Amino acid sequence: MENVTIFAETDGSVRCVYTESLDLSTLGTLHVDRASHVEFDNLAQCWVVTWTEASEMRRSDCAKFLTRTEALRWEEEQLIAAMARMYESKRGV
Repeated sequence: MENVTIFAETDGSVRCVYTESLDLSTLGTLHVDRASHVEFDNLAQCWVVTWTEASEMRRSDCAKFLTRTEALRWEEEQLIAAMARMYESKRGV
């Protein structure tokens, strides 16, 4: 099983990058928002990560990778880091 980073809110809700390695529905009702897209760019011949308008990452540029695995790994790392920064700023760390 892969590691899953989960951030807990004071109201009891939690946030994480969605994964099927853990049945998140056991935590309660799910609310899923798409934060990014990973798509192949036929002209550039690479995988591109772009952020959605709803994403907290929307101010960041897109990123390009030779493999989809690299793109997915980077995407997850960026989203978890952004959530960690948000929670640290809430706690005043």
